[in-house]
Amino acid sequence: MGISPVRAAGATGQDSASLHAPFWLPKQWDLALHRRRAPLFLHQGYPLTLNEELLLAVLSKAKALAVPPLRENKVEPLRWRIEWAKVADDKLSARLRAELARGELSSAETPLFQEQLRGLLSAVAAGAEVELPKSE
Repeated sequence: MGISPVRAAGATGQDSASLHAPFWLPKQWDLALHRRRAPLFLHQGYPLTLNEELLLAVLSKAKALAVPPLRENKVEPLRWRIEWAKVADDKLSARLRAELARGELSSAETPLFQEQLRGLLSAVAAGAEVELPKSE
């Protein structure tokens, strides 16, 4: 779980930070982003489905202010959805569902997969805004 550096919140006068969900993504996908001419062959050609659900508790006396909006891609080869929800003032849930229909991608599908993966990585990087308690 990551917390970004603290910044002034402005409206409330409190400090806030951004809380990021520690979703797991296959290491192979980092390499898949590199420029290439050949088609991608991931996960030994097999499809892959990821279902991750996290319940995040913030510091005592801290409050969750805002969660990122729903982000998703409904088009193959890489379909994904990231959804955040505020469970209570001090609890958040984050859900990731990603589905790679097949691990052996054609030359035409490879650039599309790379674009979809960049969108997924951008959505994973979005964090919830948390109001930190004043230091005494």
